[in-house]
Amino acid sequence: MEIILNDCQPPESHPLRNALYVYSGFFSNSYDQAMQDECLRQAYVAITRGVSRVFWYCQKTRGATRILAVRGK
Repeated sequence: MEIILNDCQPPESHPLRNALYVYSGFFSNSYDQAMQDECLRQAYVAITRGVSRVFWYCQKTRGATRILAVRGK
C-alpha cells in the first residue's frame, strides 16, 4: 500500500537556475520544465509501486492529480 500526501507540485520558478540551464547548453528544457517532469515521474513511480492500493491525499487538484482527474473523465 502506498500513501501520497499533497500533490506532486513543482517548486516555484527559479530564474537563476533557468538561466544556468540555458547558459550551459547541455539541456533542451528549462530548469522549471525539468522539475515539473521530475514531479510527474515521482507521482508515476509512487502510483505504480503500490501493490494493492494507493491513497492520495491532497487539498486541491493541482499538478499530477489535476492531470489524472482530466484523463479519468
